[in-house]
Amino acid sequence: SDDASSSARLRASRLRQALVRLGPAFVKVGQALSSRPDLVPPAYIEELGKLQDDTPRFPTQLAMSIVQDELGCSIEDVFESVSELPVAAASLGQVYKATLRESAFTRMNEQFEREGKHAPFPSRTVALKVQRPGVAAGILMDLCIVRSMATWVDENVDRIGDIEVAQPFAPLVDEFAVRLFGELDYLMEGANCEEFERLYGSLPRIRTPRIAWPYTTNRSLVMEWVDGVKLTDVEGIRAMNRTVLEFVDVGVECTLRQLLGEGMSHADPHPGNLLATADGELCYLDFGMVTYTPPETRCAVISHVVHLVNRDYEAMAIDYYDLDFISRDVDTRPLVPALRDFFEDDIGVLNSTVATLNFKALVDGLGAIFFKYPFRVPSFWALILRSLTVLEGLALNADANYRMLGRAYPYVAQRLLTDSDPRLRASLLEFVVEDVRNNGGSGARGRGIVVNDSQLAGPARSLGGVSARRAPPLALAPPPGAIRRKKLRWSRLLDLVQNAEGSIEGIDAESVLTGMEYIVSDEGKVLRTCLRNDVARMIDVVALSQLRAATMVAAESPVLSFAVGGNQPNGATSAADRYFPVSANDMEVQKEVDCATQAAQLILASANDDHHAHTSPTVPVTATATATSSSPPPPPSSSSSSSSPFPFPLPSPPDLSSLPLPPPPPFPLPLPPSPFPSQQQMGSADILSVFGASSGVVSILNDEAHRQRIIELARGRGGDAAGELTAETLTLAGERVTARLVRAASRLFESL
Repeated sequence: SDDASSSARLRASRLRQALVRLGPAFVKVGQALSSRPDLVPPAYIEELGKLQDDTPRFPTQLAMSIVQDELGCSIEDVFESVSELPVAAASLGQVYKATLRESAFTRMNEQFEREGKHAPFPSRTVALKVQRPGVAAGILMDLCIVRSMATWVDENVDRIGDIEVAQPFAPLVDEFAVRLFGELDYLMEGANCEEFERLYGSLPRIRTPRIAWPYTTNRSLVMEWVDGVKLTDVEGIRAMNRTVLEFVDVGVECTLRQLLGEGMSHADPHPGNLLATADGELCYLDFGMVTYTPPETRCAVISHVVHLVNRDYEAMAIDYYDLDFISRDVDTRPLVPALRDFFEDDIGVLNSTVATLNFKALVDGLGAIFFKYPFRVPSFWALILRSLTVLEGLALNADANYRMLGRAYPYVAQRLLTDSDPRLRASLLEFVVEDVRNNGGSGARGRGIVVNDSQLAGPARSLGGVSARRAPPLALAPPPGAIRRKKLRWSRLLDLVQNAEGSIEGIDAESVLTGMEYIVSDEGKVLRTCLRNDVARMIDVVALSQLRAATMVAAESPVLSFAVGGNQPNGATSAADRYFPVSANDMEVQKEVDCATQAAQLILASANDDHHAHTSPTVPVTATATATSSSPPPPPSSSSSSSSPFPFPLPSPPDLSSLPLPPPPPFPLPLPPSPFPSQQQMGSADILSVFGASSGVVSILNDEAHRQRIIELARGRGGDAAGELTAETLTLAGERVTARLVRAASRLFESL
């Protein structure tokens, strides 16, 4: 109720004020609890978050005496000037703006040059951070008290109101104490800052301050002064002709790299530690606390996203073991209905696109679930989630329509597509591969009319080099609901590629090469089989389109119209529909052709741009491409790959017209003396002639020389495995097209 909500907010406010009065250790406890939705109700989360703002300052004279003791010399020996008042204050220390003396500045750069470890320091203007006096002793005493209280709660309290206590508090206090005492060591903070720069400084628009090591000690830290404003200062950012959103986007990308990439994360995520500069850079400050995400957890995050998209709530519940959210001796099955209700009923996550999903609503909703069940959110998780929530909050203040997940998804897509980690490869397969189940008899090929091979001359011949398959007896058909085969979700793959292109790194040539090597490897068997089958189906549909077009032309020929029914009303269309009907499955495959074509164009264009392998424009592939005479493509040469890591030059998506094919036959076709050859003497070439399909994809599949040329081209560019895959695909495609021609021939014989 409203009264209960107001009462909770009032109690939370009183708790925050009490923590401030108790001192730095308790302020830090409150700050830590503000990012733990599994431990603290939402009203307290919001109130304790206010502890990230400024705290009371201590006298400057006392601060300068600490610096002098740490340096072992007078302040004037190192600093030309120091601001009278601190420019910022936090629970453990405060910061001044200062200027190094010219002599001190010169000595530092000479030392850097001798050591060869650091570039010259950029400026004499520095930030001087000083630790609060006596803070270590005070924190030690406070933490002893807090741990005693936590131990008593663990031993005596099982429930708080209606909520069962999910995990012991004493270990949390121990973990917090380790991090807090680490934050008191400014030498460690400087090292953390440099490590963060090493890992993420190469990202566009990410910056950290340089450390002035000769003047940095355990209790005083001297670093480069960075001019900028807090991300909460909307007017200040606008005065720089910048927007909050552009800095938030940079922060989201960097935060995701911290969580899912290198694993080292800034562990004190609040707006005061992020500066927006006039150059458009986002500068991270205060590295006293950092955290590390285990490699297995980074992969589990992406796997969890895949299971969410697949609506696999059972797998999502199991993911919480790998995410270390819940003990493995806890049964997660009761979580499944709660997850389903939340994602499908409460906020309709799966009825929304990723780009329109509100991240805070997602985190708050999951936090409510975590609070009701025996969850334990690892500290690095809580801090990352808080960081992303803070960034989205800043963006929403500037643009109510901003959706952070829409900006974050490109990086996730890029990792899913390009990372070679076996666990992420498995997640990719889960995302883009689906099981096609038998529906009681209908299948991808359809049942159609099957005729005996004796109805065609040369019964062992087919377009792919293998005789046409007959439909299996009904007794051998798989039972309804059984998995019939696996196939790619091409629309999802296209969506991944399009989003990955929007990330900072995109899809580079090395990633494409690694992906190709994976496809032809033993580990890539599932994906390779899906590609072979799906591409064969696509070739079949392209051939269907060309067969229909050729039949419509043949139906208008005075010589052949009687054979294909062209002399009937709407004869051309009727002939195409009679002999080469289009099924609902064919229409679905045509959509897959479109998705596959776009995905291939984007991947190859991105890889080509990455290595400048080609400057010619991409040639699009269409389902109705026609064959023309042309010179054969040149064989691959060693010089063509000298500027690229590929063993072959990256081509544009192939156009069927680039293959050397014979010109289409003239109409009307020259016929034997009799009006039509007998059925027993009629071969596949005759069938093709009747339907006017002596060129295009069908002709390629029907000509052994053409097939071998394509196979050798693939082998020369991608190795034996690529050649074998191409041969299998062409054979399978030939079988499918042969089956269509067999059915068409059967109908043709019936009409004669």
